[in-house]
Amino acid sequence: MRKLNTSRLRSVLRGRAGLSILLGAVAIALIAVGLGALKQPTHGYLVAARNLAVGQPVEQADFKVVEADLGSNPAGYLDSSALEHLGASGSIYVNSAITKGSLVRSLDLVGAGFIHGSSVSVELSIKPAESIVAGSRVDLWASTVQAKSDSVILALAATVVSVATAGTTLGGSGKYIAEIVVDDSEVPGVLSAIAQSQQLALVATSGT
Repeated sequence: MRKLNTSRLRSVLRGRAGLSILLGAVAIALIAVGLGALKQPTHGYLVAARNLAVGQPVEQADFKVVEADLGSNPAGYLDSSALEHLGASGSIYVNSAITKGSLVRSLDLVGAGFIHGSSVSVELSIKPAESIVAGSRVDLWASTVQAKSDSVILALAATVVSVATAGTTLGGSGKYIAEIVVDDSEVPGVLSAIAQSQQLALVATSGT
């Protein structure tokens, strides 16, 4: 009978124990990596706390923040940092109707910090309708003094930021100044009409 080599046996057992510990550590590391992959980082985004209609002024209370993982956020949803622009009621308006619980896109709001397109100030030749207020969607029409019947549309579905009455002169009538947001592609035509002193008017966009 061969004599058991206890020294060699202890060496083998120590080696196996070390390998087991190493394999256990690797398994734990793999589990941790797997759990990390399952738990993607989230970010706070704005959702509407109630149904919001076009033209409605909004404030912080109209929104709440939810955690979500939107990846690269291709749709341009507003994150929680946008709340700082919503401190003053009446300065921000709804540009597109938002249903309760829906994520809010940057294009859904208009006003300071949320203007998309270009803001232009135009002097109107006629008083705008009473229904045209901040947040309204309007078409900007123009005509020359010589040919009032030959009118053209300079901007479609522009958003009204403000409408004000300019100071009057003695014996003169008040002038109406409107600040509107138009598409960037429409800016040259609007500026050209202003430079040519064309008569400008706002007409509520059909269907709004």
